[in-house]
Amino acid sequence: MPRLPPVIASAVFATLVSLAVPCGAAETTLKVVTVFARNHMFNVPALEMIADVNARGKGVLQLQYIGGPEAIPPAEQLSALQRGVFDVFIGAASYYDGQVPETGALNASNKTAMALRAGGALDLLNKAYNAKANAQYLGYFGSGYTFHIFLKAEPKRAASGAIDMKGLKIRGASIYRPFYDTQGITTVNVQVPEMYSALERGVIEGIGFPLLGLTGLGWDKQVRYRVFPPFWQGDISVIANLDAWRKLDPKAKAMLQNAVIEAEKKAHAYFQAESRDEEKKLLAAGMKDVQPSAEEGRKYAAAAFNSLWEQLGKRLSKAEVDTLRKAFYGE
Repeated sequence: MPRLPPVIASAVFATLVSLAVPCGAAETTLKVVTVFARNHMFNVPALEMIADVNARGKGVLQLQYIGGPEAIPPAEQLSALQRGVFDVFIGAASYYDGQVPETGALNASNKTAMALRAGGALDLLNKAYNAKANAQYLGYFGSGYTFHIFLKAEPKRAASGAIDMKGLKIRGASIYRPFYDTQGITTVNVQVPEMYSALERGVIEGIGFPLLGLTGLGWDKQVRYRVFPPFWQGDISVIANLDAWRKLDPKAKAMLQNAVIEAEKKAHAYFQAESRDEEKKLLAAGMKDVQPSAEEGRKYAAAAFNSLWEQLGKRLSKAEVDTLRKAFYGE
């Protein structure tokens, strides 16, 4: 058999090699934006997850952290995600509440992220995000912390054993108002940077807030009483642009989804630990806990959760709310 000229032989060899070695998909980079500034405590699980994906995903998937509100203002992040300006949002899902009312089920839940995933609740939420926001709901980081009302002065007690907060001016965003109304509280919406001054000047007599970060902001010097029981939980979520998600090859999809599922567990444990640490600091600084009777405590917690479910009932059908409540809330 005659020998092939060197140039042709090289070309044939290269062709045979290319056929023998399958071509892998090119590495994909997704741009990530957070609602909170980089160093905010709420970003800790998110940044750990990004680092984990980038360490494991070389050649497959990388997550590029673009920044927080300094990169894209929070009010503009939803539309920017939908347009594909960036690919993954991590932060308070309540920013999406106007477009995806089902988001409200997160704050109204009393189940862990792990239980919500296992029970199919997050799948329900994902269907809503697919249909209404051109987005893929990937994960929930908000189940490790709860909310309290913190007061400057010791509240009165009713004969029934309830904590009487009627007439008190307490800080709360719009989500608090229906619950506060059930307690006779006057809702005052004060922005976080102004809260210390508002407490100091008596503009407000207390705050509704998660059990996180109060001592770091110095609010423990103003609020001295913590009302029990706790209520609600967070809404921190990982949400991807649906088009970007669908373009990922199966290996990259699996890598990202598995990383989020691992991060859910870590986020839950992280926020629980941070809440315990904050509680120790508050008690050491002189915070006193105010406990209603057991029956009144049950009524108080029910009023808090029901206020959110009733608000959802004004935007979704009864059947939709019933389905969400069964999935997100343990009666």
